[in-house]
Amino acid sequence: IIIGLAIFFLPLLFSPPRPTGGEFNDPRRLLGAMVFGLGQMGLVLFLILRGSGRDPAVFGLGRISFRGTATGFLAFLPMLPLAFLVLYAAARAFPGEPPAGADTVRWTYTNYSTLPLTAAVCLVTGYREELFFRSFLPAGFGALGAGPGAAALGANLLFALGHLYQGGKAFLVAFFLGIYLAELFRRKGDLHANALAHGLYNLAALLAGGLFGGAP
Repeated sequence: IIIGLAIFFLPLLFSPPRPTGGEFNDPRRLLGAMVFGLGQMGLVLFLILRGSGRDPAVFGLGRISFRGTATGFLAFLPMLPLAFLVLYAAARAFPGEPPAGADTVRWTYTNYSTLPLTAAVCLVTGYREELFFRSFLPAGFGALGAGPGAAALGANLLFALGHLYQGGKAFLVAFFLGIYLAELFRRKGDLHANALAHGLYNLAALLAGGLFGGAP
């Protein structure tokens, strides 16, 4: 668990404290994100396959199937409405605070020539975050004696905290989307479905940012 947390959170100490929102328009940054994401995935897979001594299927690492792909696509569909519902609820609950998304990085995407690479980066991001926060980390907490609900909640809280650098609203969106994805994984046990839903959400949010001048 400690090694896994270091893999995910130590790099944040060496990166800019707050992104500008336009990083996905730069092919060099996209390639860097791809290499970085694949490296994190490889390290977590190594911990699972060589360090856990458990069947990979326990971590949702079965074969990619048509059914799982369809599940991932269908699971993605409510995610953007859920994200905007969270932002709207936050604005209603705290009327004296800045408008929803005002303290959040607004991702803008206009360089559509990089769309294939951007889509690949979004999918890799979906895989690496789902692999760690919905599969590896809850299993680790469970091995330490935490119940399934507590393990999933603890992992999801860390997932949301990992997005806090983007702003308070991003923390809330990540937390509630994380609960949704944790429930999807609990029901289906298919990491590939989770990763696809997550990756499609990332891509859709970026495209919405390009259309509407920045998506929180």
